Amino acid sequence: GLDRESRRLLRYLPPIYHDSPFLARFLLAFEALLAPLEQMADHFDLFLDPRTAPDSFLPTLAAWLGLTLDEKWPAAKQRALILAAPRLFRLRGTREGLIEHLRIYSGLTALVEEPEDQPHHFIVHLEVPKKHALRKETLQRIIEANRPAHTTYELVLERGS
Repeated sequence: GLDRESRRLLRYLPPIYHDSPFLARFLLAFEALLAPLEQMADHFDLFLDPRTAPDSFLPTLAAWLGLTLDEKWPAAKQRALILAAPRLFRLRGTREGLIEHLRIYSGLTALVEEPEDQPHHFIVHLEVPKKHALRKETLQRIIEANRPAHTTYELVLERGS
């Protein structure tokens, strides 16, 4: 009384076991356990693309790329950062890379100023609209990850209208 699909695991056993109803029912439990794993293995390429990966897999994907995601970020922001990772790594340590990384996190364009009287120092200006919520600690972590090691910085958050 078992359909052909429910006898799928029986095909891997010697022919003498193919007609055993007990064994077919016994193997159904394993098929129920293995089916999600087989499905995941069959479509693992979708897990490797940040645009199609499940939200729960994004931290793993980011870790493989050496990125640290903020769990409080929405999935869309996490996906954007993972997609931009190759470009950000090429630009790491540059003004352009820092501005791009801050833009992905905040949605705002930062102004990076390098005062002539202070060598190896830069100031990051970010005008934040009143209803725009940003975590200063996250901004500092992004700057720390992207600044050249020999430089110092100052972060200036200006509240806009």
